[in-house]
Amino acid sequence: MLLRKAEDQNGNQETFKVWSVVFEITEQEKNNMLREITRCLGLMHDELESIRKELSLNDSDEFECSPILDVIDKVLAIDLLMGAWSSVYHTLDREVFLCLGYIQQILPDEEELICEEDVNDILSILSSLENQLNDSQLPEITKKSIKKQVENIYKALQSYKIVGVSSIQEAVNSVVGEIISNNGVYSEIKESEEVGLVKKLIITMNSVAAKVERSEKIVTSGAKLVGHGEKTLELLGKFI
Repeated sequence: MLLRKAEDQNGNQETFKVWSVVFEITEQEKNNMLREITRCLGLMHDELESIRKELSLNDSDEFECSPILDVIDKVLAIDLLMGAWSSVYHTLDREVFLCLGYIQQILPDEEELICEEDVNDILSILSSLENQLNDSQLPEITKKSIKKQVENIYKALQSYKIVGVSSIQEAVNSVVGEIISNNGVYSEIKESEEVGLVKKLIITMNSVAAKVERSEKIVTSGAKLVGHGEKTLELLGKFI
């Protein structure tokens, strides 16, 4: 749980440094780091709104979750990033985690269903692809296109801990969309090692999403996303 990881951080540091650890952001340039932290916090805000809707808290709030979610909203505030974490984390008390535990029992927890081994498989392929691109003879415009999608996939791997499998499937769709929109370029190099690794990456990511769908805990949106993912793979086969 991301908030539990945040709570465990040393209070004698700036808040943005805490979130960089929680979200596993490796970017060292401060402005870029803050931009990525802000993106992740925005996703967490969106998840809180999704929880409110899923639990219909505006209609009924038997366990008084709404005030707790308001507390979490304040912890995630962007204007606190440059302040001390010690002035923030004390609000993450026992009641907050009891409430989150209750919500976790009710709503699907997709991010917990993506195992570390699967994430490592994706990271391994990404590493191989990046190494291949370093010595690649592909046209610069093609390398730039692939590198852009690699960056998007890294962001998706950070985001899945917040929003679940949808970030993985959206990254797959983005890669396939890029290939289709640049079909003339990719069709000429579809036998290259680089494109072979891109295809392997897409298949692996789609397989990870499919595992989540097969879990008994995921019932609606996950199944729809993966069904769409299967169609995406069929479409991909026509181009590379």
